[in-house]
Amino acid sequence: MPQSAPVAYQPPSLDARPTCADTVVLVPAFREARGIGPVIEELRGTVDPLILVINRPDGDGTEAAARARGALVVNQPGKGKGDAVRLGLEYVQRHFDGARYIGLIDADCTYPPAAIEPMRAILEQEPKVGMVVASRQNLANNGVPSRTFALGNRILATVHHVLNKVPLEDPLSGLRLVKAELLWDWQPRSRGFDIECELNDYIQNVKGRAIGQVPIPYRPRIGEKKLRVRHGLAILGRMLNMRLRSPSLPVAVGPSVDPVRSRAPVDQ
Repeated sequence: MPQSAPVAYQPPSLDARPTCADTVVLVPAFREARGIGPVIEELRGTVDPLILVINRPDGDGTEAAARARGALVVNQPGKGKGDAVRLGLEYVQRHFDGARYIGLIDADCTYPPAAIEPMRAILEQEPKVGMVVASRQNLANNGVPSRTFALGNRILATVHHVLNKVPLEDPLSGLRLVKAELLWDWQPRSRGFDIECELNDYIQNVKGRAIGQVPIPYRPRIGEKKLRVRHGLAILGRMLNMRLRSPSLPVAVGPSVDPVRSRAPVDQ
């Protein structure tokens, strides 16, 4: 695996130290100057985790907006969401290896950070659950373009279930919370938007843990849309690749598990 450029450790300022210090939320960002601020503010107003923004520099103000709100920022030398997640995990393991939970959330304000609280509760109460995913309930109603997006999402969810035995309603959701101990030996291959399906496969089929689900509303995005048809094809390719090749690590595959689902939807 190519080695990323070393990243200097930047401790949070006194007024930015989180209340929930055992939880780190990774926020991959590329041209998200408008959305990153509200995301950070909502995170700090709910569970208040340590927030690590993995920013692909573009000079649009994303880095400045994140730092101004007390987030740690690592500038990504490569590109792609999967590459950003890998870099973020390396940073957390190097500097915050005492973290119990690691979250992922998109930087466009489409996901309600308040969902992290019930997600965390499931992980604390269910020892067999390794990850909880936020399941978007209104993809088809979130604007006309979202109807096509929702259809594509359903197709990929079905393929993921058939090929990789992952029975999730919304397997490509950008909001999730994972028990950190399960990620320290993960070696992700994905470099783009296929990172979520690879993580699903790893948690369930490599680590043998159940994946919980919490229903959430999906909000209109702030900023430009990044996902394109070619990304959907890359996700499909990753699912096929995982079906045909060995998993990320040669660990004994656990039994097939049913997802744990929260009954109460998250507001907002």
